[in-house]
Amino acid sequence: MKVLFITPGVHPYSIGGIETHVRNLAEALQPEKVSAYALSQNTVFEFGHETTKSKISYFNRVKAIVSDEYDVVHLHGFVSHDVLNLWLLENEIIPLLANLQGTKVVFTPHGGVDGVLKKSWDSYIFSAYLKFLQKVLFPLVDSFIAIYPNQVRTFKQSGIPKEKIEFIPNGVSQGDKKSSKTDTPTIVYLGSLKPHKRVSDLVAAISRLSVDANVIIAGADKGTLSKIQSEAAEMGIAENLEYKGMVDDETKWEIYNEADLFVNPSEYEAFGLSAAEAMSVGTPVICAENPGSKYLLKGGESGILYQPGDIESLAESIDIVLSDSQRSQELSTKAEERANDFDWKEIAQLMSEVYYSLSS
Repeated sequence: MKVLFITPGVHPYSIGGIETHVRNLAEALQPEKVSAYALSQNTVFEFGHETTKSKISYFNRVKAIVSDEYDVVHLHGFVSHDVLNLWLLENEIIPLLANLQGTKVVFTPHGGVDGVLKKSWDSYIFSAYLKFLQKVLFPLVDSFIAIYPNQVRTFKQSGIPKEKIEFIPNGVSQGDKKSSKTDTPTIVYLGSLKPHKRVSDLVAAISRLSVDANVIIAGADKGTLSKIQSEAAEMGIAENLEYKGMVDDETKWEIYNEADLFVNPSEYEAFGLSAAEAMSVGTPVICAENPGSKYLLKGGESGILYQPGDIESLAESIDIVLSDSQRSQELSTKAEERANDFDWKEIAQLMSEVYYSLSS
């Protein structure tokens, strides 16, 4: 069986949660059963012993989708979600193209835009766009993949038949656990610096701690870094803040192992892959409560949840973890146990079963 992923990018050539998910899923699928390929903008990827990539023209991109070469086309995320691409709908017509050929279509929104763009200036445009997807294109999709329980409810409320919905959570890569702590506690945030990620909340919380702590921030700046750094300077904690920018896999795992605590203050997450990866090496986690983090942390059993924007609560939670070694160890153990629930081989097997059920 041949499966074509349509994706914003593929890790490590492009960094992000969806990009990492696609790469890990492709590598976890049994190659003797499922051959995985990915199409991202003008690049095609073939997964195997080595991942190869090559350029592809727009014509050949469309040709690949409408050909009978692939058994399943798996669309990951709302690939074209900026205003200009909304008018082109280049990626969102894929279900139509594939359906005309008789190719089965699987769609994993990954949480996508719901919540992320709800406060953006083009929200009205996007609302109309989502209605178009719901009325015209969603009926052409053969299977919808929900990655957290609440998303199943959202799909049903959107009118998607329950027999078309599958719940398959994200997988989590298991890093090597190494002890590399420093004398001063280290708090880590790894992710993009977008407004809804609320990284400024973490900086504000650090200024209120009763213990000294350093903060490592890693990820792509999406327009908020200068604000974060200026706020840190105003609060007198600029020296406690280190921004590493984009990091490679090796550095990422070094950061997770160095951390005494991982904090994700984002008001919206579909899952929270970085937090889950940190948990896999036993790093305690604090997350702002949202559908994704609530599922990942089992409602607060595997980490600490607080209300988004509640800086005082965040500071109190950080103080508890950094000052109470017993509580920190409990959270470390529970975090590692929870991360083991998302083994990639098991996730890939579930996805493979979906592909084969559609082709039978």
